[in-house]
Amino acid sequence: MVHYLDDFLAILPPHESPGYYRSRFAELGSKVGLSFAKSKRKEGTTLVFGGVEMDTANMVIRLPLRKLHKARTLVQTASNQSTFSFLKLQSITGY
Repeated sequence: MVHYLDDFLAILPPHESPGYYRSRFAELGSKVGLSFAKSKRKEGTTLVFGGVEMDTANMVIRLPLRKLHKARTLVQTASNQSTFSFLKLQSITGY
């Protein structure tokens, strides 16, 4: 189970049914006052979490093309500069 900001990610063994875990998690969440949007609930072997696409069937993690293009642009722009601030370096590496 991973929690990032207001998103949760549970990864189960392939033979496990998510139904039990989904209902147990909803039950525990309601006890502490959490509600969960059904529209955000996803099941399957490929999903986007934290801006990264995870494909457990192929054991691959990839950036969506839009993010990959932006990352390449940031690095290319930085490599063409002779200097930049520490804050800019943090921003690029954080992305």
